[in-house]
Amino acid sequence: MSSPLKYATFCIAGLGAACGDEGSDLAAPRPTEAPPAAAVHTALVAPAIALSAYSLWYCYTPGGNRMCVILKRPLRVTSTGTTPLKWTATSNNSWIVVSPAGGTTPTGVTVSIDTRKLPAWRPVYGSITIAAAGASNSPQKVRVIVNAVGHPLSALAFSDSAIGFCFMPSSTRACVRLEEQVRITSVGGTPLTWKAVSSAPWIVVQPAGGTTPTDVRVFVDYLPPRNGATSVSGWITVSAAGASNSPRTIPVKLQFYSQPLPQ
Repeated sequence: MSSPLKYATFCIAGLGAACGDEGSDLAAPRPTEAPPAAAVHTALVAPAIALSAYSLWYCYTPGGNRMCVILKRPLRVTSTGTTPLKWTATSNNSWIVVSPAGGTTPTGVTVSIDTRKLPAWRPVYGSITIAAAGASNSPQKVRVIVNAVGHPLSALAFSDSAIGFCFMPSSTRACVRLEEQVRITSVGGTPLTWKAVSSAPWIVVQPAGGTTPTDVRVFVDYLPPRNGATSVSGWITVSAAGASNSPRTIPVKLQFYSQPLPQ
């Protein structure tokens, strides 16, 4: 006598007979019929850009009390799903600086404000656009807000826009001018703490730093080699944190004469 057949009964919801429904004939298996295979459906979802913030707020009220100075904010660029995204960032204003301006997710980004390029002393607005090929929600925008009300930026100002020296090696000394005085001031806002650097060692600035207003002595420390030229040139760079036009340069020229100047 042959052994009875044994069956394993599987119930797949939505396929064939209902699971556990009364009246269904689960006790009468049909060994010659295989149960239908369950269909497997895989949903393919494109990755999406995800940002840690969609609005960045800054403030800049320069002055002695430094009441509010926030010029850098972090931003994290990530992606949903398992596929990394290559992204790029562009700003719609030159005063918004994004570093780095591109990469592969996930990436930490610093968004800074260049105060020298802020257009006005009131709340100003800009945006950053982040795009990634293959992202389902590309591009994404981040709003940038800078509150700079109440304290306009100071600007560097000089009594001379250029400095000219002359030297004629002659007993008549018709033209020997190797020293000038320049006044460094600030226009608007508050006093500025500045520093000066010359482009050549023969150009000396004393003092090389201070707080506006300051009278500065600029002189020729020694005669540089001219190699047959009738003049040599250089410049002084003056920079000040918080100045709208920092850094500024003052051209310096030393003129040589081989003959006495006309009287």
